[in-house]
Amino acid sequence: MSPNLAVHAAAPDTPPRGSETTLQSVYEGFAEISSAMLDAAERGDWDAVTAGEQSCGQLIDFLKHAKLVPIDEAERLECMRLVRKVLADDAAIRGLAQPRLAELDRILRPAHGRMRTHSFR
Repeated sequence: MSPNLAVHAAAPDTPPRGSETTLQSVYEGFAEISSAMLDAAERGDWDAVTAGEQSCGQLIDFLKHAKLVPIDEAERLECMRLVRKVLADDAAIRGLAQPRLAELDRILRPAHGRMRTHSFR
């Protein structure tokens, strides 16, 4: 995570980049976090993935209350590119997590007949 995002995470009312908050700067923050989450997932560092999810949540909270500067068509197109990148990263992360989740499900779900209750008479 960049120093700017770390500052943002500590103080949600602080813009993630620069003195003005544009939608593009917020989406750039999401894209940076999603890239870091994908890198962490590829390393199997699921704690870092969870930390990234929390950072995204803080950025969403910031976005809900931010006074955004209007954007032009070029910035809108860049925002759309960033959204597609975040969605692609998310799909890749889910693809990496799926085998792990299946393994956890197998471990946590009792096998048929493996857990039997015995009655004592």
